[in-house]
Amino acid sequence: MEETAKEKAQKDILSWCLLLPDKAIPKVTKRGVKPSIFLDPDDAATFQAMIDLFGRGEAVDLVTVAKELEGKMEYRAEKLVKLIDRPLFEGGLYGQFLRKAVKVLGRKVLNDAIGKGA
Repeated sequence: MEETAKEKAQKDILSWCLLLPDKAIPKVTKRGVKPSIFLDPDDAATFQAMIDLFGRGEAVDLVTVAKELEGKMEYRAEKLVKLIDRPLFEGGLYGQFLRKAVKVLGRKVLNDAIGKGA
């Protein structure tokens, strides 16, 4: 079954939060994104786990999110991995975000290489 536009956007939010949690989680929560908006209960639980980890000041990554979900629900690890295994420059918010992140990271790497700092 193919993802609807809404489901795709929700997966993009999860991917973004998993890839760059320090920027993404505050931004999407400030815009009113809550676990209850997710159509897939697994995605809602994943987002809640990310928020909980971030709120405690812990790392938000594949390992910590999987560990946070462990024992709370029947969660297939491969579903979590698929969040970062999406096409890199796919359209929509995720693609826009990644294009910007690559530019910012590239600029930082270049500046660090020539000794100008961030």
